[in-house]
Amino acid sequence: MVKFNKTHKILMGIVSLYLLVIATYITISITMRSLPKVQNDNLGKSTVVMNENNENTTENTVIILNMKFSSSEGTVSKEIKAGDKYKDMTEKEIQEKFDKLGFTMDEFSKDKIVFKKESFYLPDKYIIGIKDNKICIYKSDEYGNLIIENPDDIFNMDASKLPEKERASLTKGHINYQFNTKDEAAKAVQEYKEFFR
Repeated sequence: MVKFNKTHKILMGIVSLYLLVIATYITISITMRSLPKVQNDNLGKSTVVMNENNENTTENTVIILNMKFSSSEGTVSKEIKAGDKYKDMTEKEIQEKFDKLGFTMDEFSKDKIVFKKESFYLPDKYIIGIKDNKICIYKSDEYGNLIIENPDDIFNMDASKLPEKERASLTKGHINYQFNTKDEAAKAVQEYKEFFR
C-alpha cells in the first residue's frame, strides 16, 4: 500500500483543485455558447439574438415542392432553383415565405430544401365555389390555392338557397366542381340558376 506524506496530499489537493477549475471553465464556456446573445443598441435597450443555423441558401439551392391533391389522389412535385429570388436566406426566412403559400418544411440544407402541402384542387383549374355566401368561379394557382381572377366571377346567386348537400360540396370541395376551363365552369354555374327563381 502506498503511503502519502503531507507534501503529497497538498500537491494532490492543488492538482485536484486545478482540474476542477478547468472543468468548470469548459462547462461554462459550452453553456454560454448555446445561450442567446444579448446585444445593446444605441438607446441602451437590450435585444436577444438567437443562435441560428448558419447555413443560408445559395443561387444553386434546389427547392422541391411536393403537393398532394385530394381531387386527383396524386402528388405533383415541382423543382425550382433558389436563384436571386431565394438566395442568401436563412431557414426561418425561407420557411416564412413558403408558409404564406400553404407549405410546411420537411427538410433544410444549403443544397436542398423540401416543402410539402396538401390541397384539394389541382393547379391551374377552375372551380365552382362559394365566396361571401355567393356562387363564384375560383382559379387554382400553381400551388393549388384558390383565387378570384375577376370580380365578374362572383355571381349574384345566394348560396343559402342551394340544397344543403350541394352547399356542403361547394364549401368543402368536390371533384365534380373542378374544370379545365373557365367556360366549362361557367356552363356548370348556369345549371344552378334553377335554384334561384
